[in-house]
Amino acid sequence: MNLRPLQLAFEQHADAERALAMAAYMKHNFTYYGIKSPVRKTITSDFFKSFKDLEMKEIEKTVKEMWAKKEREWHYAAMDLLVLNKKKWDEKSIQLFEYLLLKNAWWDSVDLIAAHMVGSYFKKYPENRSSILEKWINSENMWLQRVCLIYQLGYKKETDAEYLREAILQLNHSKQFFIQKAIGWALRQYAKVNPEFVLRFVEVNELKPLSKREAIKNIMVNP
Repeated sequence: MNLRPLQLAFEQHADAERALAMAAYMKHNFTYYGIKSPVRKTITSDFFKSFKDLEMKEIEKTVKEMWAKKEREWHYAAMDLLVLNKKKWDEKSIQLFEYLLLKNAWWDSVDLIAAHMVGSYFKKYPENRSSILEKWINSENMWLQRVCLIYQLGYKKETDAEYLREAILQLNHSKQFFIQKAIGWALRQYAKVNPEFVLRFVEVNELKPLSKREAIKNIMVNP
């Protein structure tokens, strides 16, 4: 895939002042063109329409090429391309997702990959779930561990509550903000369909204050 037209479009819509603000919001982990999300999505959507017949091998090559670029908009575009071609994912696609989770990782990319890629992949290939999650949760990599906690965010009543319980208890000792926040987020999301489970879990397990606060913030509790 020739990325030159997309690069020119990004450069044409660049905003230096907004780019500085966006970089500051992301703790200066990345540089930006300064393109607002709706504009970026319009640009990439129009560009990707010309490449709808790409095979997964070429998509993976293109995604990695985008991921190697310094501006964060390229990384967002890479994820858009992957989600757009979800039907083409194969059993080995999880290796690409892991690659993205280990490079240029920050909460914005990790959360999207977790909910919109890893979560969907495990529904398509449930037989691979246990081995991959075991590897990731024991990896001592904060971002892989966060994925183990939040990949079920969109599962609703299909959430594997037993796995969620085990994952939280294994990582509950963590002092990492992003792990504590993920624990609370996962429980808060599950509370939408099973508040009884979440209240009971919080009651019998000593969670970090941040995790507990996030878990029950939307549950109506009688005084």
